[in-house]
Amino acid sequence: MIAAGVAAFAALRDRTPLLTRTILAEAHRRWEKTAPPDYDLELTVEVDGAAPQHYRTQVRGGKVARFEQNGRQDGGGAEYNVAGLFEWMGRDLELSTGPAVPGAPAHATLKARFDPRFGYPLVYKRLASGGRSVFIRIDRFQTP
Repeated sequence: MIAAGVAAFAALRDRTPLLTRTILAEAHRRWEKTAPPDYDLELTVEVDGAAPQHYRTQVRGGKVARFEQNGRQDGGGAEYNVAGLFEWMGRDLELSTGPAVPGAPAHATLKARFDPRFGYPLVYKRLASGGRSVFIRIDRFQTP
């Protein structure tokens, strides 16, 4: 009960705008219009109480060319590029506003802020109970 009150208070103080389908679609259109084929992305992902995870993704020709998790090269990375982040947010929007699905972030509060030039997400927050909260922060976006 106390944890829910603290989470609600934090959500109210947070100035990150609420994420809506319209806002997500607008940012996604801006990204599709201006997306560079080559970019480097560094981001931090925090999930309820777990240690922050740091990801580095190199995209070349619109595809993941190199991916590192916590400084170690990994073969994955598709969800840690900009297109993957848009898919993640879209999926969360559908799950949080649709009928209850076991294990889904039901009725989560979703918040995001996007880069005004390119439209990629700068910050994404899924505030939910039951170990389903996520905080993603873009630490660096750079075109080579």
